Amino acid sequence: MKFNLPFIIILFSLSCNNPNQQKIKISNDNSAWIQDSLGCLNKRNMDLAEKMIHEGSLENSSISEFKKLFGKSNETKYDGSLVTFIYYWGSVCHNNSIQKNSDKCYAKFVFDKGRLIDRGYPCE
Repeated sequence: MKFNLPFIIILFSLSCNNPNQQKIKISNDNSAWIQDSLGCLNKRNMDLAEKMIHEGSLENSSISEFKKLFGKSNETKYDGSLVTFIYYWGSVCHNNSIQKNSDKCYAKFVFDKGRLIDRGYPCE
């Protein structure tokens, strides 16, 4: 059987993964993260966020890839090319509502030009 070069190139290109195309793995971790939208269920925390970033290969990810795992943020801040997503965790709650003037923690994810560049987990 004889193959020509264009056929081999097409076959090879179909068998290779595109390095720019990231497969996002949905897991129980991100389901728990999304369900705990205010941090009242005590499912969100820094370790879970780091695990999701590591397992989802989200270092330097795009905003859309990131939001597939983390869902909608509690707050979004814009400053030039920077976009910051804030997700509450460790909240003091009563009847599924955050208590006003209570200490709170949050995960802060910073994107520059649409790519994740920094993150932090402050408590106030």
